[in-house]
Amino acid sequence: MIPDFRDADDADTILARFMPAAYQIMFEHELIYENQPAQQITELELYVWSAGGKWQDPWTDSTCEQLSRGTWYVNLTAANRSRIDITAGHDDPLSPIWAGMLVRALNGQDGPSRTLKSLVRSSNQTGEWTDLEAYRLCKINQSSIFDSPLRLRKCDARVGSIYYGPRKLPEKAPGNYPTYKDYKNCKLRAATRKISNEFVEWKG
Repeated sequence: MIPDFRDADDADTILARFMPAAYQIMFEHELIYENQPAQQITELELYVWSAGGKWQDPWTDSTCEQLSRGTWYVNLTAANRSRIDITAGHDDPLSPIWAGMLVRALNGQDGPSRTLKSLVRSSNQTGEWTDLEAYRLCKINQSSIFDSPLRLRKCDARVGSIYYGPRKLPEKAPGNYPTYKDYKNCKLRAATRKISNEFVEWKG
């Protein structure tokens, strides 16, 4: 289910490996945290940086966690900027790949930080992370997506279509990357609904 981006050097190949994984995650699995009710991941965004290849998306965090595969990567910063990825990297000293599938929406509620908040705090809480919330998120970080307090669980397959379109990105990439415009409009956001006219139904 976790896509393999080795030898994937162009947008079409990246998309062809990402979308089947996104479909399985969103339509064939549910997200469970501890004893909370199950939720559906309804949007994912892909970020990949291949050190030995031609695909080097400057919006990829390229942290140590993103070298892993099938784990959670929690980017724990300010509460309104934190987010969580499913890792899809390749830990090869000769040709490493950093990759993460950002969980952008749960149950149709868009927002990476909102997604993370919904896991560890009640809906009426605001402000920065408490020590206990930060601790719980740290325990999720780098744990298995299938065997940890936060986990994907196989469920009865949902019926529906999946769409792909452009990601939500800042106007300019972090750092000084002259090629960032090559990646800005790539359609690497998967969703269970057609968010705008820029989104296209994936036919498989």
